[in-house]
Formats: sequence, structure tokens, C-alpha cells
Amino acid sequence: MRFFKFLVVVCLSVIGQYAHGQSTTLIVTVPNINPLKGEIQVSVYDNDESFLKENEEYKIYRFKVEEAKGRVVINDLPEIEYALIIYHDENDNKKMDKSIIGMPKEGYGFSKNVKPGLSRPDFKDCSILLNKDVETEIKLMY
Repeated sequence: MRFFKFLVVVCLSVIGQYAHGQSTTLIVTVPNINPLKGEIQVSVYDNDESFLKENEEYKIYRFKVEEAKGRVVINDLPEIEYALIIYHDENDNKKMDKSIIGMPKEGYGFSKNVKPGLSRPDFKDCSILLNKDVETEIKLMY
């Protein structure tokens, strides 16, 4: 009887994982970090309405700059579409420093290496479908 209860608990746990969406691995590589100080922030957005809005990220990941090529492995995202924004927080003040006219003073980049023109990119331009393990490279624009 104990084994049966144990088996039921294990099965319910497995079913619960599938009900909440499976997680896959997203590896983000940043190949051109300069200077070698501060942290890189990876902001993950899961919809168009919140994309590019501060404090409306789905998740945020930060890693310390140790080399000119940085890498973060993310294992806790459900299988849906995401758009990423990264920035190099050189002075580690936890915010993107901007000029008086609102231009970034620190390196930044978008998933798919989208380069903004006269307007900001949209979610669709930057989106990555995470329906399997994905590795992506995002180059910083300084």
C-alpha cells in the first residue's frame, strides 16, 4: 500500500510539471563585453504589451562580468515565445544609464541582434520560440 501511495505522488508530480509547461534550456552568449567590469543583465519578456517597459519583465537574470565573452544558462522558462534585452551594467547600479536625451550610455542588445532604427524594435522582431533547447548570441552595441 505504501508503494502505491508513493507511485501516485510521483505520477501526480510528473503530471503537474506538464500541466505548468515544460522547461527547456536557453543559453545566451554575449561575445563582446568591454570593459571587463560590472554585470550583464538579461531581461526576459513574454508578451508584446510589457516588452521594453521597465519593471514589467517576465524574469531577470544577472551575471558578473569576468571575461570578454559571457554566458548564462537559463533552465526555468516554460516553452513559449520570448524577447530578450541585455545590457552591460558597467557601474553595477542596477539600472541602464542614459543620456539627457534618453540614449543608452552602457552597452545593450536585443535578441536576434535586432538593431533599432528610428524607432524601438517590437516584440515580434526580437522574439525567440523556446519549444526546444535554444542557444543564442546577442552582441552588445556600445
